[in-house]
Amino acid sequence: MFVIDEGKHSSFTRDGDNLKSEVNISLKQALLGFNTGINHLDSRILEISRDGITQPGFTMKMVGEGMPLHQKSGEFGDLFVNFKVEFPNELSSKQKESKFYTFKFF
Repeated sequence: MFVIDEGKHSSFTRDGDNLKSEVNISLKQALLGFNTGINHLDSRILEISRDGITQPGFTMKMVGEGMPLHQKSGEFGDLFVNFKVEFPNELSSKQKESKFYTFKFF
């Protein structure tokens, strides 16, 4: 007999056989698209890309990237990646006066 104690992970939470994760993106990435990677539990880098606008709170489903299914060899749950958009803390006077805002991203 043995007991499995499931600990917390810094990047993933478990929901049954599925995994959930959050990815922070800049406002520029949310508006124009991006290509990034996240480090999976098995040390693989999962490539994530989006074209165009990504709304704050958008969730992407990655089929088959969750936890192994019990008694179903080779099958996995899904990974749900939620995007959090980081907004600038302030705008310059010039940006505030302009009809079209231009942002400086770091």
